[in-house]
Amino acid sequence: MSLTTRLLAPFRSGATSDRGFALARAEPGRALVVVQLGGGAADARRLRDIGLAEGRGLSVVQQRDEGGVLVAAGDGRLALDAATAARVRVRAADAAPAAKRLWDLQPGQRALVRGLREGAPAYRAKLLAMGLLPGTVVEVVRMAPLGDPVELRVRGYQLSLRRAEAEVLELDEVTA
Repeated sequence: MSLTTRLLAPFRSGATSDRGFALARAEPGRALVVVQLGGGAADARRLRDIGLAEGRGLSVVQQRDEGGVLVAAGDGRLALDAATAARVRVRAADAAPAAKRLWDLQPGQRALVRGLREGAPAYRAKLLAMGLLPGTVVEVVRMAPLGDPVELRVRGYQLSLRRAEAEVLELDEVTA
């Protein structure tokens, strides 16, 4: 068995991960929380515009024969085609909380880097080289008025990241 086959086996078998599972595989009636909007930036923006965003609660009302889903989100319902439903990652509402994102934190708050989301390999390597390794504590020093960029204190030095760059980071808030 090749290395690629072994690495992809859990995803092909339908197992879930820290990133949740595809909305297309969700059971009707189950309370869910959106973990990640897949696809490109334009797809994610379109999904946010229609009411799907990371952290948003929803439930599947109906699975369609062609693979699409009808979901209840807030007071409304949304019909998603099979391709879109496959790109939206969700987790059970009662499961462990999803990793925080950098812009969820306020100045002065600290967080532990849990890991890095999938992204451009070259940029992931750059973040690792800058000291943003799993297990590293980061502190939000300040944010620009519109939230982009954000200044961090990492391993004794200051680092500024744009929102798009920081999207790759998975964080757990540190209390006290």
